[in-house]
This record gives sequence, C-alpha cells and structure tokens, in this order.
Amino acid sequence: KQCVDFLCSTAGLKVYIQNSVKYTSWVSEQTPVIKEQSIVWAEKFEKYGLKFPLNSASIKVYHYWNDKMERDLTNKLDSINDLLVAAEIIQNDSWQVLNRIHSEGEYYGGEILQAITRIDITQSFFE
Repeated sequence: KQCVDFLCSTAGLKVYIQNSVKYTSWVSEQTPVIKEQSIVWAEKFEKYGLKFPLNSASIKVYHYWNDKMERDLTNKLDSINDLLVAAEIIQNDSWQVLNRIHSEGEYYGGEILQAITRIDITQSFFE
C-alpha cells in the first residue's frame, strides 16, 4: 500500500478498476447496434438539426424482467449511460447533457421469454 501511495503521489499514477470481461463484451457487442440505429435516426430527423452526439437530452430506461431476480437499477442505468457515451450517442452523462433521467423496471414473467430493456432518448432543440 505504501508503494502504491508513493507512486500515485510522486509519479502521478492513477489506480483504475478494470471492467469485467462480461461488461466489456456487452459494450463491444452493443456499440455497433446502437451506432447503426443512430444513423437511421440522424437521417430521419436531419431536417430538424439532429446530430450525434447529443448535447442536451433526457433519457428514459424501462426494463421488462422475465424473472424476479434482484437487480440494481442504478448500476444498469450507469452501464447504459456509459454505452451511449462510448457509442457517441450522447456527449457525456453529466447533468448538463442528460438533464432528465428516469429508470424503472417491472416483472413480466409468463408474458416474455427474455428480459427486454427499452431506452427512449429525447433531444432538446431549445435551450
């Protein structure tokens, strides 16, 4: 611990927590899908000035769960926000860019075969 503290204070080294392989794979798999969707939306709303990454948006995330497993919605939301930044959908996930955030989930066992997450993003064109 003393060695790490010394290196951080004198050499400016920073300690990082490494993401799990599962999370890193998920981001790698989903980024092209999200980028492909953004191309469609950018073309559809080009006449209104829609450009990515968004700089003033709100986000609503809704999880449809197919089981009653306990889940941390705030961690799920953080992962989604980080994915949207990595895919260049939003500039960053600060309050200045994502100024309204809503996340919820509900159990739909017997109605769906697998969990589904819906992400709605609204860009504000007026400041």
